[in-house]
Amino acid sequence: MKNVKVNTQIPYDVKVGSGILGQAGKWIAECVSGKKIALVADAQAMAECGGVLKESLAGAGFTVIPVEVTESEGKTAEEMMEVLRRMADRHMTRSDAVVALGGSVTGNVAGMAAALYQRGISCIQIPTTLLSMVDSSVGGKLAVDMPQGKNMIGVVRQPALVICDVSLLQDLRSATNKVGWSEIIKTGMIGNRDLLDFLAEYPEGDRLEDVVAMCVSLKGAIVAKDEEDTGERMILNFGHTAGHAIERLSAGKTGHGEAVAIGMAVMTRAFVRKGTCTKETRTILEALLDHYGLPKTTEYTAEQLFEAAKSDKKRRDDRITLIVPEFPGKCVLREMNFDELRGVFELGLPEMESGVKPADPDEKIRMGSLG
Repeated sequence: MKNVKVNTQIPYDVKVGSGILGQAGKWIAECVSGKKIALVADAQAMAECGGVLKESLAGAGFTVIPVEVTESEGKTAEEMMEVLRRMADRHMTRSDAVVALGGSVTGNVAGMAAALYQRGISCIQIPTTLLSMVDSSVGGKLAVDMPQGKNMIGVVRQPALVICDVSLLQDLRSATNKVGWSEIIKTGMIGNRDLLDFLAEYPEGDRLEDVVAMCVSLKGAIVAKDEEDTGERMILNFGHTAGHAIERLSAGKTGHGEAVAIGMAVMTRAFVRKGTCTKETRTILEALLDHYGLPKTTEYTAEQLFEAAKSDKKRRDDRITLIVPEFPGKCVLREMNFDELRGVFELGLPEMESGVKPADPDEKIRMGSLG
């Protein structure tokens, strides 16, 4: 087992291992003084591993209050309010805690409820999907969506503890877990070239603890420098400007992981064509997206993406901060006039849509080109 320390203002541990869920009660008792736990989980997670967790919590002296949420409904304020109602009905106090068992939707809904209940109680994240292990469970960014856009109601509040049991991950190529590879590739693109090289030859299932721990370590280090997400932490949003626009245009039919994969490809193509990003960066990124079955293109036009991006959180009046790749393992923040974003999208779309001549034959993307 690996233990990654996230050194935010109130530090916390991220425990990464295989078969460690049964120890959760002991670890949670070390950071929670109360005796009631609201166990927030989706139906699948509750059925598959809720029993082990309940037993561990009961063994540590906790009274468990199960609250089921629906991952397929998305991160809704209604789901969050139902969790709050159940907590209030059972007279939970500020010394009690919420445990989130499930994917990123469950983690956000449960985390938001914990952050709001009686001005904030502890939340322990136990992610059960690859995406939530390497991304949403760490860093304290919590939100629910509104019809007007994603993550419109949110707070930044760090968890008290994160437990990543990789044995809970079943089919690593499933639709649920495939989106996690998008996040892992993003992690390599923004700050870990060695991770990109490893992923090119990665035998699935091998060294999974190492992969999760590498992602958590990089994200934790970035979060510790910019806990409130006002500067350096924005680097974690590589691919999100175009990605969130695609999610909104598709009314959720394109999932977050796929949308971010397309968003990374759009930004990389655009800045290669602008001459500020190396061609090798595009080669490596697109090869990895192909290797992990992730999309690189979208049917939406630059104008559609531009209009959908107007609610992007990184926009400040008529300015927006983009996360721009320079070379494999290095992205930078670049502020520009919001109107310039339309041109970036045009350059980042596939050749036939953008009007840019197709790439030279020797730029053809293939895994064999990774060195």
